[in-house]
Amino acid sequence: MAMQTLDTVNPLVLLAGGETLLVTSFSMIILKTKARATILRTLGIAALGFLTYFLEQYISQLCLRGGRPHWAVTAGSLLWVQFLSASELAIVSRVDVSQLPNHNTRGDILSAVGLLWNMRRIGTRWQVKNVPLATGYESRTAFLLRRIAVTLGTYLFVDALVSMPPPDPALVEASKTTFLLHTLSLEDAIFRVAMTISYWISTGILNLFMTNVGAIVSVLLHLSRPEDCPPLYGSFSEAYTVRRFWGISWHQMFRSFLTGHADLIVDALPISLFTYVSGGIFAQTDLTFVLFPIITIWKLNMALRRKIGLCFLMAGSLFGMVSCIMRILTFRTATFSQSAEGVLWNSIEQSLVVILGSMPLLPAIQKLQIGFLSNISSSLFSLLPSKDRSAKQGYPNSSGSKSMGFKANSQEEMIRLDSREV
Repeated sequence: MAMQTLDTVNPLVLLAGGETLLVTSFSMIILKTKARATILRTLGIAALGFLTYFLEQYISQLCLRGGRPHWAVTAGSLLWVQFLSASELAIVSRVDVSQLPNHNTRGDILSAVGLLWNMRRIGTRWQVKNVPLATGYESRTAFLLRRIAVTLGTYLFVDALVSMPPPDPALVEASKTTFLLHTLSLEDAIFRVAMTISYWISTGILNLFMTNVGAIVSVLLHLSRPEDCPPLYGSFSEAYTVRRFWGISWHQMFRSFLTGHADLIVDALPISLFTYVSGGIFAQTDLTFVLFPIITIWKLNMALRRKIGLCFLMAGSLFGMVSCIMRILTFRTATFSQSAEGVLWNSIEQSLVVILGSMPLLPAIQKLQIGFLSNISSSLFSLLPSKDRSAKQGYPNSSGSKSMGFKANSQEEMIRLDSREV
């Protein structure tokens, strides 16, 4: 009965009508409203959201009744990806009719619909970064044959994957949904790792299948050229860091609307004034930490050499002040998705604070009698030339006079040495 429901005409007509209404509504938003008509465009996108939710619920019920839950997940995900793409184009990028290549009604509608489904914005001013380049010129026939062969292979893989028997119910029961890994058995851990890897591989191949189908249909109908359909994935030899994996090797289908909406939210938050005020206070504090200690140290009754050394140490806060100023300037000009330089300056500032705050404690650490540190110190000390070792240990030098340095054998001698030098 469920399979007959899927084969009837009415559900398909309803789905086709819903998708047509969604695409037509999006085209009207782009073509009939101005780029800065925020209220009208927001209301239109909200209506598209309700329509997307209705279609997702309807498709999910059809697929679940037909015993195809994986298709319910796939169809629902694609609908929301389409909605996010429409939202990014209408509210974030604010595309309007003047920015489309064609200037007639039919051409504008086709351009708007094509831009909606062009997730990476290939060939437009909104093209995302790190799109893989085609290997070279390829004729339309060669492109179609190669993509069809790859698509058939991916279809067979997905079909074999969904035809596999379900897992042991004991491995997926409710008690297994825990983040406490020590409560899992070895079999549970192996099952989790295997399912994670298989899900990642199946998702990647399913994305490749859907992208190839769209490219084949588009090129076959002369809606696109082969060079307008670059590979979905980049070279996995470039994925030697997590950032490069997600930004270069993996597909960039979601980059446009994810970073676009993130920039929109961050730019709308009232944090700019607070950022500038707090940054200015921190920079002034760093400058204060330089001037007042230097003035105080210079008035102390101590050796000139030690005064200069402490003044240089305190002056290190100037680097923290420079890092703070650079952080403010960088965050002022960068968007949320391009803030790596600002984060770097922020990390430098914090690291300098920790380093400069820890340096006065180094002499005290040197006086601690720690076994492995003493061994390391002795090993490094043995690398010095014999003349330098004798000078540091207080032995007579070549002129027959003793060095002023000597090795304190107790804590009392160290205190007397410090008081005498001051």
